[in-house]
Amino acid sequence: EEGLSFVYVPDDRADLYRFPVRVSDTRVLDILLETSEPQKDYFSVDRLYVYDGDVLIQTIETSELTPSEEYLWEGLFVNRGHVEGEPDVRDVTFDGAEDFGLLCAASYSKNLPFCWFYWNEDEGRFVQGFTIFGGVTLEVDYEQKCLIEHRYEVDGERTVRYA
Repeated sequence: EEGLSFVYVPDDRADLYRFPVRVSDTRVLDILLETSEPQKDYFSVDRLYVYDGDVLIQTIETSELTPSEEYLWEGLFVNRGHVEGEPDVRDVTFDGAEDFGLLCAASYSKNLPFCWFYWNEDEGRFVQGFTIFGGVTLEVDYEQKCLIEHRYEVDGERTVRYA
């Protein structure tokens, strides 16, 4: 297993943050995140570019995304070098293709909402999916094909299963 390699890539237009997402056994796409705050370790994402090799196949404007009504939504963010702030890349739709989630709240608490994007093979692009508390608090049960969200509330932890 290759593992994730998060690479900060400077570019002429802006500074980009890059990570790979495997959408099939033979195809790995690069996701590049553009920010207007290139010098910060914690930054907001202005747009996402999806590359297949050197070919740009998709651009996602964060201003055109649909905010979650159930979870805190302040945009998309990355906190470089922090276990809870890096993009979360794994198969959460149980279709064999990796999906990715990005923080969608600038403020930190135990409940960190992530906006997930999943690969739609028929359309050949990533689609905004759901928002759920993510990072290390999100469990993916591949055997039962369900997501297990841990919510920290005033009266203790609550576990929610999504099948």
